[in-house]
Amino acid sequence: MNHGKPIIQGGGSPGAKRNACASRRGFSYVMFLGSATFVVVIGLAASAVVRAELRSVGSEGDAALARAKAINAIEQAEILMYTKPTWRDDYNNDEWSADTAFDEGVFNWKFADDIRGDLKADISAPTRVYGRGVHGDAVAIYSVLMQPPPTPASVLAGTPNLVTNGDFSGDHVAGWGAVGASLIAYSGGPHSKDGSPDMCVYSRSSSASGPTWTFPVPLEQGFRYSVSIEIRTAQFADEVIVGVLIDASGVPFWIPFLEGDATTSWQTFSGSFTADWSGKYVSATLAIASASKNDKLFVDGVTVTRVPENVYGPIPGTWRREAQ
Repeated sequence: MNHGKPIIQGGGSPGAKRNACASRRGFSYVMFLGSATFVVVIGLAASAVVRAELRSVGSEGDAALARAKAINAIEQAEILMYTKPTWRDDYNNDEWSADTAFDEGVFNWKFADDIRGDLKADISAPTRVYGRGVHGDAVAIYSVLMQPPPTPASVLAGTPNLVTNGDFSGDHVAGWGAVGASLIAYSGGPHSKDGSPDMCVYSRSSSASGPTWTFPVPLEQGFRYSVSIEIRTAQFADEVIVGVLIDASGVPFWIPFLEGDATTSWQTFSGSFTADWSGKYVSATLAIASASKNDKLFVDGVTVTRVPENVYGPIPGTWRREAQ
């Protein structure tokens, strides 16, 4: 029997009930703090990841820019190789050029004959060109084997001279003709690079008067020919003109390819021409003249050689990454 006393469901005293509620509130608070701490930890971790990714992106960006500078350095060296005939004499083997500042970084390059260790040992040999680029903390080095452009000397080393009496050996001018002038093999000084004798052209009737050489072997259409001639005058400076006259189906086609100022000292004149014509090939003649008829011309060391069909510039399959 109850006797009027209130019935408390679930048992326990009111104090115990309050303690139980407080315990649940405390647990919830602890859970909230734990959850908040977990969220903060996740946030801090995410922030660290973002910073790391940003550093990685910056590092990759520097590396890419360093690579671009290395390639640019190789291109600069290639331009120099093609525009400066004395590059083998002006630069040392395997020696870096001075730094060139570019876009918040630097680049430089070098030439190297990895086989002979000397840029001048074989002037027709391919040369390895190295390029180095620096951007930030990143350094990149690439290299490629480059076939240099031909020079009269390098072409002469590998192909026959079409002028079979270009050095006037035996003190004669066999095979040579003249337009309005006289020729004689001359052994007096000063001597040219290949010594005596040399050819003297005198009694010139006009400025166009000069020596000629008709090629005994037909030129090949579309091919390029390299020419080198040593010339001096007797008394005063004069402008010399060199060209080739191609007779095709009886129609002469004049190709001038070399002009320069000759003096009383021997000079080497170099040039090239492409054999091209319309009609049926008959003959081709090399002709040397000057702006004035009033002085003698001395000629020696005449070479005409066909430029080989080699690939010039970067050789496919020879690119290397040296450092990154």
